[in-house]
Amino acid sequence: GTVIAVTVLASAACRASGYSDSNTAAGVVTDTTAVGGNVEAYSDANAVAFLQTVNTGEIEAAALAKTKATDAEIKAFARQMETDHQQMKNEVAQTAQRLGLSTTGTDQDLLEDHQEDMRELNEASAGNDFDDKYIDNQVEAHRNALDKIDDAIERTQNAEFRSLLQKARGAIEGHLRRAEELDKKV
Repeated sequence: GTVIAVTVLASAACRASGYSDSNTAAGVVTDTTAVGGNVEAYSDANAVAFLQTVNTGEIEAAALAKTKATDAEIKAFARQMETDHQQMKNEVAQTAQRLGLSTTGTDQDLLEDHQEDMRELNEASAGNDFDDKYIDNQVEAHRNALDKIDDAIERTQNAEFRSLLQKARGAIEGHLRRAEELDKKV
């Protein structure tokens, strides 16, 4: 995943079946499906944690891309990612607060993926090597994010939160399309 998702996004915390009414629980979302462990049931609070982890990761990756990318279009894409994900982060926090959902949770699996992606991006040489790795991560992260957001849209019982998720989905889908275009170029 791409840093978020960015790395965003490679771990599926909301995959489990069942809906939990404890939407105000903060906490760390963990997906242990691959190792046969228990998976937390979906909650809007877990979806908030996922979104905020994605947004934070995208902002961090974009900041690095603004300094290490050499392709003008990739630098412009990074600036757009930083702006859009900061705006999304703010909107998610405001909506979560209004709905009484925790804004301090972290999707731990996603965070670990993001940290690994950032290590790889930091090690990449500025220029083509970085540009290629960054865009590959962006494509993967945004694909993963869409899957998780689609799952959250299906599972949430709150109309206002569903609306926020749908808005985020539209932005992330646009980011994916642009990243795929850039990926063909690099």
